Amino acid sequence: MEDIIRKLTHDNRKFKTEWNKIEEELEEKCNKGNISSILDALAEYVLQEPQTSYPSKLKFTFVTRVIDALDYRNKKKSNKSLFDYVFQVFIRVLDQGQIDQWHLTFLKELYQHFEMGEYLSQRTILIEQLLLSLQKHSFTLTPENQSILESWEHFWCHEVFDSNLLNETIFEKMKGKFQQLCQFAARNSSSSSFWSTLISHLIDYLPELFNAYVNPADAQIDLEIYCLAENSDYKKLIRERFSNQDNLFKANYLQVVLTIENLLLKNNIEEAQYFFDDVLVKHFSAIPDLEPLLRMFIRISPKILIEQREEFTRRILSDLSSKLKKVNANKKLWPLFFDLAIVALELHTSEAPFCVDELLIKENFYPWKELGERLGKIIDLCGSYDDFILSEESYFSKFDNLKDILSTIYDRAKVNNNLFRQTHSHALKYSIRWASPPKKSDTNKQQWTIHVYKMGIFMMNLIDRKQITLDIYFQLLQKLYIRLQHEEDINDETEGTEHEFFANLAERLSIYTDILKTLPLSIHNTLNSIFLTVLDQPRQNENGSTSFGHTIFDLLWPKLPEMITTEEDARIYEASLSKLCTIARNEEKEETNLFRCWCAFWSTVGVRFPQVADNHVETLLDEFIDRDQIEFMHLLQNLYPQRPEPFHARINQMIQLSFQSSSTIHSRGVYLLLLQIIGKHHPEIISSAHIDLIFTSVSTIKPKLTDAELHGLFQFLTPVAGVQPNLFDKFQQNIIQIATETQNTS
Repeated sequence: MEDIIRKLTHDNRKFKTEWNKIEEELEEKCNKGNISSILDALAEYVLQEPQTSYPSKLKFTFVTRVIDALDYRNKKKSNKSLFDYVFQVFIRVLDQGQIDQWHLTFLKELYQHFEMGEYLSQRTILIEQLLLSLQKHSFTLTPENQSILESWEHFWCHEVFDSNLLNETIFEKMKGKFQQLCQFAARNSSSSSFWSTLISHLIDYLPELFNAYVNPADAQIDLEIYCLAENSDYKKLIRERFSNQDNLFKANYLQVVLTIENLLLKNNIEEAQYFFDDVLVKHFSAIPDLEPLLRMFIRISPKILIEQREEFTRRILSDLSSKLKKVNANKKLWPLFFDLAIVALELHTSEAPFCVDELLIKENFYPWKELGERLGKIIDLCGSYDDFILSEESYFSKFDNLKDILSTIYDRAKVNNNLFRQTHSHALKYSIRWASPPKKSDTNKQQWTIHVYKMGIFMMNLIDRKQITLDIYFQLLQKLYIRLQHEEDINDETEGTEHEFFANLAERLSIYTDILKTLPLSIHNTLNSIFLTVLDQPRQNENGSTSFGHTIFDLLWPKLPEMITTEEDARIYEASLSKLCTIARNEEKEETNLFRCWCAFWSTVGVRFPQVADNHVETLLDEFIDRDQIEFMHLLQNLYPQRPEPFHARINQMIQLSFQSSSTIHSRGVYLLLLQIIGKHHPEIISSAHIDLIFTSVSTIKPKLTDAELHGLFQFLTPVAGVQPNLFDKFQQNIIQIATETQNTS
């Protein structure tokens, strides 16, 4: 029979023509001859089939019928020794053959009809040979041949690797070999679905495949393959093994770090996260040395594709930062921690600020005095997020971490004041930038977004007060002035955060005045312009809260007494004072804030530079008399010699207030004091009507005059009597009586 097989044609047409004859010879001679020789001849025929054409169906029928006949004879004779040869034929065709349906049919028929699985289960040495032969093929076929590949998958997964071969006994003996097969399959799973299907099948049958390695080096091999493999079952199995075995993780820690790096280099963020979470995070407290991990992330982060950086920080870097915040790390590693923070911010993603905040709030770790340029770099990078625009407003809460970063730096700088020298120039740059609207090239909006103003509030805190100059002060003041001028044109979209930013700027300016002491006229002029601008705006918002402009006013105006050092300085504010007085007089009775501001100026600056009040004497007297503003007394005393006429016009009012029963003892003495000054300097202007009013009022006043008040009254009248004694002729008895009654009462 073997001779007949060797002489058979490979031409499909000729084979069909000769089929009847072949079939007759098959039935007649297949039962004769040596089975090994027949198998050998059949294998040669299969292997010699040309690749230029597809074998006809009759050829498939022929192969099947020959093997069927041989199988029947073998079982009939119970020739066990033949199986070794059958296996070698199987291996020969597998090693040399093609991955097509023709060769698969031969192997499949041979395996099934000779029941090779049962035979191999007793010969582990042959199983090893089978595994090695299998690995000689790539199983890479074109998509149009996918059905052929699926047939091969079914054959190996459901016929070869069945319960006969994949049992506990064989596995224990050949664990290392199956691990190697699994590694080979995983390595090639990206190029062929065959290997991916096979590895899933092996893992399903052998779930304990990698719970221990026969060769410890295989653990590193698996980690190397992990980055190449496409099979999720294999990857999950490797992650589980490393996750569940602390010692395995420690022994292969550097390779674990390298695996994460390689996954990231392949832009496989999702897979890197799975491995990071299941392996590294699980054993974070057991990491023997953080340095390789830190250096890897510092090295790899800038290489992440721009379009994947958001996902990278969200999936991996944020968790890493939180772990690093809590871990007990060697303080010598602080430069790497800080460099990682810098690298994270450079990614310019919405999650990066959170990562950096987590790293920097690590307590008692950083030598803040030694940070140097690193600190300025962090501030600059925070500032660079001012152009970060997100469509969903809710996302801006993520950027609260930017202000938290700056707040942390500020807290450390308060303890280490030298840090302000490092933060100053960077903080000043962004404070000035954000005090102006965004450039039109950046956006058409008149305001920065919320997170920018939140940053700005803390950014201003990092300006070094010791480095404040008049030029810096003037720049900031000008920015504030320009903003106030546009208050009515801006529709606030920052939920009041922008107002808070500028209020903080005004507060900073008020602090800087204490440092600068003396301000040039240009600054005073700008301040006056600010006050005039604000006073044209409503005092309150619709809800009753103080308006933005007047919040600024309330912060800056009280600093005027410290700012004004010359009369020239003071005169600059006359226009503001006039407008302030007009507005204050028109206020509701319960609203006295602006009036108090007006009074405070004259009670402080006016006393030092009374000449400034020359044009305001009438107003000051009206407030002194009508509103009982007795704090003006000292100023009015100084003003009287310069402008006596307004005082003289109000003598009757002062007399009435001095001697009316409703006057308080305190105010009565103040008015008498002012009358004394008038009497001393101009006794001649006191008329008989004034004297008549005094004695008429004194006779009815209750309570009676005290000794001090009586003394004050006589001090007023004495110089008048010296010049105009005739005015008192009819009141001599009254004078004696008043003095006597007052003395008895006291």
